[in-house]
Amino acid sequence: MFESLPSENRTNKVDSWFFWGGTYGAPLLWGILGIFAVFGLNLNAFSICFVGLLLTGVNLYGYVKCQRDHKKSVTSFLLKQAKDNISQEQMNKVGTMAAKEMMK
Repeated sequence: MFESLPSENRTNKVDSWFFWGGTYGAPLLWGILGIFAVFGLNLNAFSICFVGLLLTGVNLYGYVKCQRDHKKSVTSFLLKQAKDNISQEQMNKVGTMAAKEMMK
């Protein structure tokens, strides 16, 4: 019914850990550097840290939102495909029975 994904399309746990670690770690790092810039009274460094924090924070928000939406869409897609395949199988049975009746 459903074919399994090829091995190159499966998510590797180590790759996933590095990706999400970097995605969560980047805003954290910019925030820490920004705190040091504030305590060092370095306005130029703080402005760079603020922009970096803003950009990586938006990136993190987008990835988290997409991950949630992806899980919902995959679930609904699989349910729709199962419903469509059941309907096709039932229609095939009805068609086979009708063809047998016409042959008589």
